[in-house]
Amino acid sequence: MKSTDFIKILIVTLLTITALNLSAQNHITLEKWGTAKHRRFYSNDYLWYKTKDTNTWKGGRIDTIFEKSIVVEGDEVLIDKIIKIKAERKGLNYFADGASLMVAGTGYAVIVLANGLLNNDRPIYSNTNIGISAGLVVGGFLLIQAQTKNYTIGDKWHLKISIDERNQAPIYQKK
Repeated sequence: MKSTDFIKILIVTLLTITALNLSAQNHITLEKWGTAKHRRFYSNDYLWYKTKDTNTWKGGRIDTIFEKSIVVEGDEVLIDKIIKIKAERKGLNYFADGASLMVAGTGYAVIVLANGLLNNDRPIYSNTNIGISAGLVVGGFLLIQAQTKNYTIGDKWHLKISIDERNQAPIYQKK
C-alpha cells in the first residue's frame, strides 16, 4: 500500500468518525425575516431578554431548551412572550479594542503634556492635539458600547426553536 493511499484512508476514516459523533443540539435561532442573517443560542449560552409581561431586562445562562419555552437561570420563559433579545456581537473584540483606543487617547494626551512641559511650549495643548486625544477616547467608548445589540422581535426578527428529539430530557413536567 502506498503512503498516499494510507493518508487518504486515514482522512476518510477520521471524517467518518467525526460525522458519526456529531449530534444536533436544541437551540434557539434569532432570524431576520427574508435574509440569511441569524444568531443561535445553545444551552449554557448567556441570553438577555425582555418579555411582554415585565418589559424589564432579565437573563442569564440558558439551562434547558424545550419546544415552546426556555429555562434561563431557573425561570421558564415562553418564546412567544419574548419581545427583545440583547446579544453581544462576536466579530471584533469590542471591549479590548475600545479600551485600547481609550488608553491610546489618554497616553497621547500625556505625551503631548510631557513634551509641552519639557519644551516650555505655550499653550501646551493645541486644538489638534485635544481633538485627536478626545477622538480616540470617545471612539473607544463608542466601540465598547457597540458591543451589545438589541433585537426587537416582530417585523424584522423572529425566534424559533430547533429541537433534536434524541437530546430531550426523559421526563419533563410543567409547573
